[in-house]
Amino acid sequence: MLKVITFFIILFILVLYYLDFNNKIIVKEFRTIDGDTIEYNGVKYRAYLMDTPEKNVQKYYRYKIKNHTCLAKYAIVAEEYLNNSLTHIKPIGKNDKYGRKLALFYQNDKILDYEMVRLGLAFCYYRQRSFPEASKCLDYEEKAKEEKLGLWSCI
Repeated sequence: MLKVITFFIILFILVLYYLDFNNKIIVKEFRTIDGDTIEYNGVKYRAYLMDTPEKNVQKYYRYKIKNHTCLAKYAIVAEEYLNNSLTHIKPIGKNDKYGRKLALFYQNDKILDYEMVRLGLAFCYYRQRSFPEASKCLDYEEKAKEEKLGLWSCI
């Protein structure tokens, strides 16, 4: 009996450890609000590392892209890509200024934030290399910009 109790205690600790360090949530039925925001189970989640163009309002003067029609096209492409690719989210425990929960977006084990920046479907949200994830994102963005991929073809 003691062995059974010990087994379940160890199993319980392992489950807690797994949930604490790998808290990805599988998202099956979600509503895509735009290319970087979804609603799942009544909660809005915003991608932590990327920023996609808006369909109607363009404020991308910091990227020196003034072709709003072109950006609007990539806003739609980004939204469709997110809708067809997102499988998991991993909340980071913070909210943005609009109250949306910030999360890393995933396609299986691949961070979708990076993938969409790499394909030129999104900008990096953070502009300084102040932490490793931002630095990696900016590397992807620079390469997409050099190759004029996606929204970078709008320059």
